[in-house]
Amino acid sequence: MIDEISKLFVSIKNAVYLHNNVVVVEGVALVGVNGWYGNIANTEEETLNLKMNRYDDLAYLQKTIEKLQLHNDVRQIVIISNSIPTLGLYFGEKPDIDPDEIHLDYALDSDTESKVTTWVFGTHKKIVDTRVNSVNYFNNPCYNKIPYYPKRINIEV
Repeated sequence: MIDEISKLFVSIKNAVYLHNNVVVVEGVALVGVNGWYGNIANTEEETLNLKMNRYDDLAYLQKTIEKLQLHNDVRQIVIISNSIPTLGLYFGEKPDIDPDEIHLDYALDSDTESKVTTWVFGTHKKIVDTRVNSVNYFNNPCYNKIPYYPKRINIEV
């Protein structure tokens, strides 16, 4: 499935499929992951596959942040994830995920140079725009809003 999606993006002008790709624009690295939180599995096999995908994304994110610390052309890192990066962004709600799981924000331990400045995420019906430990976390949920207006992101370098 991922290979089919990658081939589709090659045919679209000015589109980049962020799965296992980092895009650097004017000193800002864009790193994308799914995260695989909040997905519903119907079988034990699906549960295991989701968990494996979750840990693959976490490992990829951690290694990518670690490598970008040494990249001289990268001054800032913007992470884009489908999943909510940390339980704290649920603001007291009880999510449908295992609270003992390691969450995506664990990868920030690799951010030794404080290059991660922004984290854009999905899969949340509430609007979030908050700063935690020098990282700005925000989303722009659609959730049946008509009309839906996408948020424009400006990163100052």
